[in-house]
Amino acid sequence: QTCTLPIYTNCEGRFELTRAAIEYAKSKGVPVVISAGNTGSYGVSGPGCVGPAFSVGAVRNDLRVASYSSYGPMVDIYAPGGSSLYSTLNTPTGYGYKAGTSMSTPMVSGALALLKQHDPVAGVRRLQNAVMRGAQQGFDPKLGGIAPVLDLGGALTVLDANQPPEVVFHVGPV
Repeated sequence: QTCTLPIYTNCEGRFELTRAAIEYAKSKGVPVVISAGNTGSYGVSGPGCVGPAFSVGAVRNDLRVASYSSYGPMVDIYAPGGSSLYSTLNTPTGYGYKAGTSMSTPMVSGALALLKQHDPVAGVRRLQNAVMRGAQQGFDPKLGGIAPVLDLGGALTVLDANQPPEVVFHVGPV
């Protein structure tokens, strides 16, 4: 049976419990990364439309937004979502090919985890900013514009460039 989620271009006033949970997680230093949806439509599936969530769409190998990916300004970042990804779901015939924003989302979550490991004092906003500012330029053919695509190396460069100044403590006379 297929479950079709509604697509939102604005979900203010909706998902209030989810919004509270996301804000709580972020206040504790935990980024919340949610897939944008696989409708190929303008807008984002709930709860990815909740403002504090980090919403992820999918791109193909050529960095073009995948035809099935939800798209538009509510999508924060895109990541590979098919083309050459194999699921860790072990089927009777072996590992299987899967495509979708649910394949893209763990890539962004993993990138944020690696960045946090690299800089343990970085907060959620700083980590997400590094991902956004370090992104490659993909292409959104439906909107005819740039789509930010996850680039861990670029994010790491941005994170390192935005390090706060080192504080040096001296004991005794200087």
